[in-house]
Amino acid sequence: MEYADATLYQFNKSNNNTLLLDERRALVVQLLNAFEYIHAIGLLLRDISYHNILINYYEDGSNLLKISDFGLVKLPDSVLIRQGTEISYKRL
Repeated sequence: MEYADATLYQFNKSNNNTLLLDERRALVVQLLNAFEYIHAIGLLLRDISYHNILINYYEDGSNLLKISDFGLVKLPDSVLIRQGTEISYKRL
């Protein structure tokens, strides 16, 4: 498995006051593109958290987001989860 430099939580905690709007926008676009791709191939992530979004830093100053922890992904034809189940949210 590839090593990631930080989680989105760690990255935000240490860089929130210094990130420019364009840098923030680039990260959000990467994240939305990743979710769009995951949805397009028919997967449903059920464990989205800023601890499961990883960031790699590069020498040129760019950052690359990666989504991790597909352990709770729902496959399109899976019968393990039925429709109409309730979702509970845990506050941090």
